[in-house]
Amino acid sequence: KDIEYKISIEGIDINKNLEAHIRQNIYLIFKEALTNVIKHSDATHVNISFNKINQYIHFVIQDNGMPLKKNKKSAGLGMSNMKNRAEQINATLSIHQNDGFAVKLVFKL
Repeated sequence: KDIEYKISIEGIDINKNLEAHIRQNIYLIFKEALTNVIKHSDATHVNISFNKINQYIHFVIQDNGMPLKKNKKSAGLGMSNMKNRAEQINATLSIHQNDGFAVKLVFKL
C-alpha cells in the first residue's frame, strides 16, 4: 500500500529477554494493529515507537489516515483480541481515532 513508516526505540535494552507469553502477545497486538492500518485506513505514514519510561514500556502505533468508510459493519475480532491479549499480560491498551488512528500499549517490565 506504499505506506511510509518510522520506527523508534528509546531506553530499551534489546538484549533483555521477555517471557515467552508476553513477547507473543505483544507481537500479536503489533501484527493486528498494522493489519488494521493496511485494511481499514487510508494512511500514508505510520509511526511505531517503543519507549521505556520509568519501569514501563510504551508501545505506540499511530497512522495519519482516517478509517475507510464501509457499507457493512465489520465482523472481525481484531480489536477485542488486542484487548484480551493486553489483559493477559497485565497491560493497558488504549485506542484513539484523532488525527489518524493510534494503538497504545503500556506494560510494566
